[in-house]
Amino acid sequence: MKSLAELQALRDQMKDQMGIRHDAKDSTYKCDSDDPYAASYLASSAHLPEISVPAGRDSQNMPIGLSFAGAQDSERILLGL
Repeated sequence: MKSLAELQALRDQMKDQMGIRHDAKDSTYKCDSDDPYAASYLASSAHLPEISVPAGRDSQNMPIGLSFAGAQDSERILLGL
């Protein structure tokens, strides 16, 4: 079993290769509170399955969709919607 110091050293070596970081603020990320996709970012960053389905059109004939997120390993249930 690796010691805590060995694990921390390994983590530090891998930091440059990681895509998503949870140990530091990402200065490139811009969050807009009016962003209609904000919930999907949460599902994606939490590695939860999500599916969007068409739900009609608005008064300007723009498409409307609904997104459903599920628990881990619930892809089959989501695909059955």
